[in-house]
Amino acid sequence: MVIEIRTKPKYAASEDAALLARMRAAGLPLTAASSARLYRIEADWRPDAYKKAAAELLADPLTDNWMVGGGKAPSGSWRAEVWLKTSVTDVVGESVSESAAGFLGVKAPKVRFGHAFYFKGAAGPGAEKAAAKALSNPLIHSFKVVKK
Repeated sequence: MVIEIRTKPKYAASEDAALLARMRAAGLPLTAASSARLYRIEADWRPDAYKKAAAELLADPLTDNWMVGGGKAPSGSWRAEVWLKTSVTDVVGESVSESAAGFLGVKAPKVRFGHAFYFKGAAGPGAEKAAAKALSNPLIHSFKVVKK
């Protein structure tokens, strides 16, 4: 199960502007860009446990919105995911795993940490290649476009 944590628009303006500038510097003529944190949790939990972990462990209720199951790209945009490869130690994932076990009182789940990036204003193989180059290191990350 994937949990997505997005900073609320009110608080994300500077972060989104920096991402947009970074992507434009990579040669992408974007009109908008934003990002989210992803947590892939492999566990035999009831649905309410994922919601509790998202709402009370992973997200700050003041500054973040959360979604269990991952997000969807807004109309006219595309979504890319960047994950650490399984051969790379994921210290954030390990930390969340230990915290979730203690917080929920369950066996420690397997957790991987990643990012989702949302873009508007560019599409196609050239855009995907430029985004992959700007947002990931192929030695340690896997990069894929999930939706267009």
